[in-house]
Amino acid sequence: MFTSLEETMAIGSFQNLILMGDHLWSLDLDASGMAMFEDMAMMPDGNLCAVGWTLEFTASHYAAIDIFSQDGALLLDKIFGDPSEQEAYSAWAVAVDKDGNIYVVGDIYSQADDDYDAFAAKFNSSGSLKWLVRWSLEQMA
Repeated sequence: MFTSLEETMAIGSFQNLILMGDHLWSLDLDASGMAMFEDMAMMPDGNLCAVGWTLEFTASHYAAIDIFSQDGALLLDKIFGDPSEQEAYSAWAVAVDKDGNIYVVGDIYSQADDDYDAFAAKFNSSGSLKWLVRWSLEQMA
């Protein structure tokens, strides 16, 4: 079980430490571009869900959901966004309910409009998208 977590933001490096500071495990993820974890939440089974974004070498910018086991194994590595590369998705916060459903909020930058929208999305514990709602700034005002 995770007792405390130290996060290094460059390319997604996690270190699991017990409260006394003893090192339990580390994980460095090799990204094909640049990646950043922005938030994390514990899942009901004790695994860790982390969200953020990834910038691929193709200049594609996607939101990311990763799930790690208690021993640091990567169980899920999911990106989502606009495959046409006209919009950039970033995930900024995550919450997990008692059934393991994953709720993600973030923003979407539209190159065509040079503007940001907000989104909220629900995924099941396997990473399948259940719904995604998008709001423009005008809708939120």
